[in-house]
Amino acid sequence: MFWGVGARKRVDGPGWPPPRGPRDPDTGRFLWPLHARPPSSFEHEWESDTVSAYVRLVDRVADDRSAQGVSVRALGAKTGVSIATITGIENGSWWPRWGTLAAIADGMGLTLAVRPDGDLLGAWEPAVIDIIRNRIARTRRLKFAAVADLIGVEPKTISGLHQTRSPSAATVLAVCAVLNLEVRPRSTHRLQSKGVSAAQHA
Repeated sequence: MFWGVGARKRVDGPGWPPPRGPRDPDTGRFLWPLHARPPSSFEHEWESDTVSAYVRLVDRVADDRSAQGVSVRALGAKTGVSIATITGIENGSWWPRWGTLAAIADGMGLTLAVRPDGDLLGAWEPAVIDIIRNRIARTRRLKFAAVADLIGVEPKTISGLHQTRSPSAATVLAVCAVLNLEVRPRSTHRLQSKGVSAAQHA
C-alpha cells in the first residue's frame, strides 16, 4: 500500500498513531506497550520500519540511562526536557520532535547519526537534508514529491526539513527508511575522535 496516494497529505508529519500504537476508543488507554505492538497493527507501508528505527533509538538512550544510573529527573534537569516528555518518549506514547529526541540523546552523550553508504554523519536537520538531497540526486526516478507521497506528507515537508525549527521524528525516520539510510545513536566522543566535526552534529 502506498500511503498518501489518494489520502490527505500532512505538513507536520505522517498521520500515524504513536510508536506504541493507537488507543482503545472506549477506554482511551493504549492497546499495547511499545515493545508488544503486533505487526498486524501497522497499516501503512513504511510505518513498521519507522517505528522499528524509533524503538532502537529510544532503547539505546534508555539502556544507557539505566546503566549509568541516571534518573529521568536528572536527565530532564540536564536537557531542559520535562519528566513527562522523557517518559512518554521512552514509552512511545507520541512522536516527539526530532530536536527533542536529539537533545535527550545528547544528554546521555550520544549523537543520533545517519549512515549513508558507509559514511557516518551527524543527524541534525541540516545534515539529514544534505544526505537526503544527495541520495535523491543519485536516484533519477526518486523526487521529493515521491518520497513525500510514500509517507503521506506534503512535498514541502521533505524539501523544507532543514528550514523548520524541528520536524517530527516520524518524518525524519520515515524518510530515512524510504531512502534506506540507517539511523543509530553513537557516542559523541567516538564521533569526535573519528574526525566528525561538531558542525556536523550540533
